[in-house]
Amino acid sequence: MTGHPYFAAGVLIMAVVTVLLRAAPFAVLRRFADSELTQFVGAMMPVGVMVVLVAYSLTGVDFLERPYGAPSVIGVLATVAMHHWRRNALLSIVVGTGSYMILEKMLT
Repeated sequence: MTGHPYFAAGVLIMAVVTVLLRAAPFAVLRRFADSELTQFVGAMMPVGVMVVLVAYSLTGVDFLERPYGAPSVIGVLATVAMHHWRRNALLSIVVGTGSYMILEKMLT
């Protein structure tokens, strides 16, 4: 049960399942697009995701030992400032991550 045909069939099945799973939310949400709940979740979800990401980024940071959490806090602030200035998520992530990594290497 090994060979190229089985391998190709497995890859094809995985590709089809992946495409269907990625398309399913759009097909389902199309029916509920006018719902108040969908509009509320659409408006609040980005804020909720950002709060969770900031909380996760600062979890485990030791503010009592050198460098006192400075790289993490400055990285978060750089991300927020860049996003407020440019409104570009990719640029904000790159600047925030870069500033965190540079400060982490310099201060530890």
